[in-house]
Amino acid sequence: MYFLREALRNFYRHRRVNVVAVFVIAIGMLLVGGVALAYVNFRSFAAYWGSQVNMVIYLRDQLTPDRLEALRLALEQAPETAALEYTSKEQAMEQLRGRLGEGAAILQGLRSNPLPASFTVTIRDEYRRPGVLRETVERYRQLPEIEDIDYGERWLERFHTLVWMLEIGVIGIGGIMGAAVMFIIATTVRLALYTRAEEIEIMQLVGATLWFIKFPFFLEGILQGLLGAGLAVGLCYGLFALLMTWARPTGELFVDFSLIHFLPLPVILCMLLGGALLGGLGSLFSLRHTTASV
Repeated sequence: MYFLREALRNFYRHRRVNVVAVFVIAIGMLLVGGVALAYVNFRSFAAYWGSQVNMVIYLRDQLTPDRLEALRLALEQAPETAALEYTSKEQAMEQLRGRLGEGAAILQGLRSNPLPASFTVTIRDEYRRPGVLRETVERYRQLPEIEDIDYGERWLERFHTLVWMLEIGVIGIGGIMGAAVMFIIATTVRLALYTRAEEIEIMQLVGATLWFIKFPFFLEGILQGLLGAGLAVGLCYGLFALLMTWARPTGELFVDFSLIHFLPLPVILCMLLGGALLGGLGSLFSLRHTTASV
């Protein structure tokens, strides 16, 4: 209780410096929050786009009903299959006519239906990674009933590469901002230590240990980081709400806004705890480097 009281009193005594530090920390954490917000919503869109990944299995002509049914059962019971849909040759032709619209007249001269029957397999989430999906496709291609398989291999690999690059960028920016926040807090605490150098020296003379003297500064750093992170979350939410209010009327034709969300509670808690942790680490760094001079 003593340490907390001392930390709050120190924070109030040096409120001007601390308020400036909190605002600077908030700006840094706001950048982190903005990147996290973009990443969370990108993952939301990525999950939606990923759910649209289907494997189209084109079948050979002249399959007997028994072999077709056996293949259907095998695909239906495969662990990677979330849903299975069969399209006959006739249905494939009707779909093509529908897509061509008025241009379907060019199909009138066909003597036979050249389109193959197919199975459309909706892939489960855990099997959508390019490597796993490629192994599945290679296994299916060994079946004699299958003519060809299409699953958008190049698009899927580029998409996963983009997700990976975004994750690396988020980690990099978060690390840079975290180091900046630690530096700001360390500098603020160090200034506070220098302004109270005589008081600290007197406390040492009467027998107080360095940790007893400096622990309130450690708590003060945690308080700075926590307040800065909390302010950053509030600013991030305000900017997010403002952007949604401005963009929704004109953007609903192009973007599904139901996929866009603010930071989930676990991410907010991580930002708050991360701010407090960075504050404590910044204080420890400052205390370590001022032991000899105070």
